[in-house]
Amino acid sequence: MKREPARILITARDPGAAGNLIPLAESLMGRREFSVSIFAMDPGYSIMRGAGLPVQWVSAAAYRAASDCGASILLQEARRVLASINPEIVVAGVSGPEIGLDEACLCEALTPHTYAIQDFWGDVNI
Repeated sequence: MKREPARILITARDPGAAGNLIPLAESLMGRREFSVSIFAMDPGYSIMRGAGLPVQWVSAAAYRAASDCGASILLQEARRVLASINPEIVVAGVSGPEIGLDEACLCEALTPHTYAIQDFWGDVNI
């Protein structure tokens, strides 16, 4: 019986996150057993797009804290992205110090298979 490809969501906001996730995305996209969707905020979006990846832009703003005015819009956008894909795996790049799409998707994901790629040792956002 043929199995459907595993749905993977990759997100990036920061330049370091995008740079670190590009090789992973390219590797996964070349395999039939995975269906990869990439969503990003700038500047990560521009970097991933420049690498030729099929990335979708998210316009929501990043915030300093979950209690900031407007952070609920970011969480709502994360829920929209997650609902559109229903990923089995979420891989997010985080490098801080703000809260962006990466942290929002990790927070809102319904799958237990969530992975944060921390590219900078100085900040932990989650």
